[in-house]
Amino acid sequence: MATCIEQRGRSSWRVSISAGYKDGKQQKIHRSFRFPEEWSTEKQRKEVEKKAAILYSEFFNKQIAPGRDMLFSEFADLWLKEYAKINLEEKNCYGAQSRLKGHILPYFGNMRMSKIRTLTITKFINSLSAWKNPRTGFKLAPRTVINYITQLSSIFSTAVRWEIISNNPCCRIIKPKVESPDIVIPNETESVIILKLLEQESIKYQCIVYIGMMTGLRLGEIVGLKWSDIDFQAKQITVVRAMTYVPKIGNFDKSTKTKTSKRTVTVPVIILEKLILLQSRQQLDRERLGSKWQENSYLFISYDGSPLGHNTPSRWFRRFLLKVRQKQRDTQIAEGISEDHIKVIPIIRFHDLRHFHASILLAEGVDLETVSRRLGHARTSTTANIYCHPVMGRDAMASDTIENVLIKRAYLVNN
Repeated sequence: MATCIEQRGRSSWRVSISAGYKDGKQQKIHRSFRFPEEWSTEKQRKEVEKKAAILYSEFFNKQIAPGRDMLFSEFADLWLKEYAKINLEEKNCYGAQSRLKGHILPYFGNMRMSKIRTLTITKFINSLSAWKNPRTGFKLAPRTVINYITQLSSIFSTAVRWEIISNNPCCRIIKPKVESPDIVIPNETESVIILKLLEQESIKYQCIVYIGMMTGLRLGEIVGLKWSDIDFQAKQITVVRAMTYVPKIGNFDKSTKTKTSKRTVTVPVIILEKLILLQSRQQLDRERLGSKWQENSYLFISYDGSPLGHNTPSRWFRRFLLKVRQKQRDTQIAEGISEDHIKVIPIIRFHDLRHFHASILLAEGVDLETVSRRLGHARTSTTANIYCHPVMGRDAMASDTIENVLIKRAYLVNN
């Protein structure tokens, strides 16, 4: 349920309250108020805000009166205002609103809350799984469908707590199976190629990739770094924030993902050396642009000093890898290698550098707890389950090791 306040004249105001949906159309309740013309606009606004709060409170209490069988659309408005916008982060709240608008309200909007059963939810899930995007022809991924189920369950469980309904119809829903995709990470040889060709790129992106590969920081954490987070003397980076993006809001800082995500990690000297070069580059740009320069304290910025977009490094990294792959392809073709035997580095996501970091450390014998702490995980089991991927040659080394141990022991026993 949303409240809108607008000034209609010098001393006239109107308050509008969303009252849910009927026949696919949003219903609103309007109340007009007039104040003495000698009152300032600020005084009028304060007074109308008080009246709007009272009006909303009265309407809200009426809506959730015991025994009233609300429309799903009515309760969804209440859930957004009284739960989602208060308890969810901006990004999650935006996603919830998008899901409501896209599929949930068109399907459930005109249904009474008490009439929605587990079978109703099941039919919705089946229709959602079969739906195809009219523009791309693609179906929704199983994980996306699960996001819809999770949101519906949150809405109905809230309705149970608020005594609108007696039980949550999502409790007995069978969720679609989600197969975890294979994570592709560069092996040692490919990572050396990436770092070698990276030297031809701008110092800004050199720093970003080096930090990703050598610290395991998340992309949002990297983009959210400020110069005050770098301790050159102690050779450490402190992570206290992450940058995120929400449509219609833009880029903004938020606290780290979990309490344990706030951490300090020691970094290789080469990262600090490249950061010093980055500082020098930014100083030259600052002097060149003069008054057009936008001063801020972020490490990674655009050409004019403004904060770098949250997804900019990810898009750049993909273009960089495509360029590397094309260079590898051209070199091998020039050497007479047939198309069937050409080998190029895989296309990986920027986030896969985090996987690479963890896998290398674990393969080289760094203990699980240390790796988990560097990654900012709350539990070491998360690190063990997600980030322990085999690095090229290590699996063969493990096989050789176990073989040598057993054969050696067998030899000693026989002799």
